[in-house]
Amino acid sequence: MTLVGLLLIYLYDWMGAPSITFGRGDLPNVIKSAWYPRKCPPHGGELYMPETTIDVASIVKSGLDRCPIALGSKEGSDQLSIRASRQLYHSTVKFPCVNVKAGDCAMQLDMSRMSDVLSWDKGRKTITVQPSMEMDHLMDTMHELGMSMPSDYIPIFTGLTVGGMFLTGAHGSSTERPSAFGHAISRITYVDGRGEVREEDNPTRWIGTMGLLGIVTEIEIQGTEMYKLNTTVVKESDRRLPERIAMLVRELSFARVMWYPNARTAIVRWHTSVPPDTPGDAFHSFFEHRPWAAIGGKFSLAIDQINFTPLPTDWGICFFEQRPPPFWYKEGEIGHWKIFNQSIIGWPHRLGGSSCRGRLSGCYWQNQVQILIEFDMDVRYLGDWIREVRAITDLIPHQGCLPSLLGFAMRFGKGSDAPLDMAYGRDTVYIDMLVSKGLAGLPAHHQDILDEIEQITFCKYGARAHWGKNPQRAFLHPECPMKDKYPELENFLDTARQQDPRGIFVPPLFRKVMEESEYSYYPGCASSMDCYCRDDVHCGPSILYKCDKGRHSQAAKVCRKRFQRY
Repeated sequence: MTLVGLLLIYLYDWMGAPSITFGRGDLPNVIKSAWYPRKCPPHGGELYMPETTIDVASIVKSGLDRCPIALGSKEGSDQLSIRASRQLYHSTVKFPCVNVKAGDCAMQLDMSRMSDVLSWDKGRKTITVQPSMEMDHLMDTMHELGMSMPSDYIPIFTGLTVGGMFLTGAHGSSTERPSAFGHAISRITYVDGRGEVREEDNPTRWIGTMGLLGIVTEIEIQGTEMYKLNTTVVKESDRRLPERIAMLVRELSFARVMWYPNARTAIVRWHTSVPPDTPGDAFHSFFEHRPWAAIGGKFSLAIDQINFTPLPTDWGICFFEQRPPPFWYKEGEIGHWKIFNQSIIGWPHRLGGSSCRGRLSGCYWQNQVQILIEFDMDVRYLGDWIREVRAITDLIPHQGCLPSLLGFAMRFGKGSDAPLDMAYGRDTVYIDMLVSKGLAGLPAHHQDILDEIEQITFCKYGARAHWGKNPQRAFLHPECPMKDKYPELENFLDTARQQDPRGIFVPPLFRKVMEESEYSYYPGCASSMDCYCRDDVHCGPSILYKCDKGRHSQAAKVCRKRFQRY
């Protein structure tokens, strides 16, 4: 590549593909994702910041009075659309966004101010909070009150909000029971589609419903007696990984696995509960103190993206993506680093997960373009999936490193009866895959490999997409519609229509899922992960990229560099 060529590519990235809908900018009525550079599209309505349940009910009723026409009617533009989320929401999907076609009848609720503790009962081990409280704060407060969060429901990243975890089906890991956080919720207060305040006990049917049944304003969580975790993290060969995972699922109540196929390794973590007086005060700092990796990663990943020569420059992915502090633990405030193959003991609210602990600038995803993909599938198919993914990634020379910081991060859960829970009706393995970029307007390095894995997982293995993660194309694939993967979906929609008869809470993307609409094609849509390519122009500059068949799966359509070295 010449210097002029590099400058042209940077200019292309800075300008963005012609129809990319995400970008920078600060508009007063727009909420933005914590995952740069995503945000909801601008709309003609207002942004509201309620502080109480009564505030939310008042906002909904005012909208119903002001905009009397049902969304989707042909009578005009006064079609009410209401969505509730918060600034810097932790999602890569557009489900939190209002329908821009509603014009000035679009009402976006920013729930950031609804983050307080409302009440607790030490005897029953329950605590009631508002939906924008983050899991870190919730679990710290529970600890101060003499109770703990069940370890099955603690996520890897604990900077998520309580309401967001509940309504997107976010989860922890368990081999003994369903692991969606919503199973820890014993009671909710919410505002329905008529603006009425209602309550519901044992609201597991709300898991994964994205607010389609109403706006949740108060959440009661069922805690447990205090305990500590005895955690072990082991780095080992992936040679017999399917058999290893089968043993973990059979013999342990908790397991997480991070698989790095090109490095031929897996990081396996498990824990058991021990009495609260057991010595040890370690905490998990996987996502903390990482700005150096984020900034350096952005630069090095950009170099990997724009390498169109036979030179094997995967150093950016290998060094910054696969060689972060793998699992750092601190003892108290001294900062003693722990290494693999040692047992660590600490409180579940500090050892069960990790976050940026208030230092958002240090979050790994804040300084580079990240697309987080999560799918779930029947755990019985995991062995076949591992073998097929290994066959795909083996196409990369040994120096290649995939898929990134998390590897393929695997967690588990028993089958659930919640109709929109990803684990509905089957024992499940949840798998995260993080796609990293230095340049937003170009395909990621090795995106052809990642696209092929994504497509076979959703279509061949019947995986369901996490409602709070994934690019929108995961929900709109014409060959394997998401609608067909939830057997109780129609019954759920009947319930939703009773609670929201005018459909004011239905996000535009969910309407597309129900209508089995295909994603839109535009120049660069596949590089932005809004579509799977059909033509070269969907991949970015056609002089550099082409749309091609997958190397392992001929049915997959992927973006590949024209001067690919493998």
